[in-house]
Amino acid sequence: MNKKVIAVIILTIIALTMLMLISFGPLGTNGKSSDINPISQKPQEIKQNTINKNPVVFVGFHNKDVKENYYGINLPKDWQTKSGVKAGSYDIIFPEGKCEINLQDVPDNSTLELFILTPKKR
Repeated sequence: MNKKVIAVIILTIIALTMLMLISFGPLGTNGKSSDINPISQKPQEIKQNTINKNPVVFVGFHNKDVKENYYGINLPKDWQTKSGVKAGSYDIIFPEGKCEINLQDVPDNSTLELFILTPKKR
């Protein structure tokens, strides 16, 4: 065989091996994941509402961690809010307990209604 053909085959095998290690292997964890946008951790707006004849102040958080998945949520001002472990999530602590708010991605080939009605494999 020609030396150039052998060199191209060897380089192709090396490139494919590196691609596999970066995509699925140990080198994949070295890549930079989605960072949490600091703006998402700060309240963006304040609204006052009345609940059971009691005034409640709500603060609005607008998550902008992933460009295509912006969303907003209003929470009572006295609740402690911090960014969750996953991009697009919040950890909430309130007087009665705590919870986590997560971004739920709906596949592009579905609608929200179909996604909710489809049984999930667990």
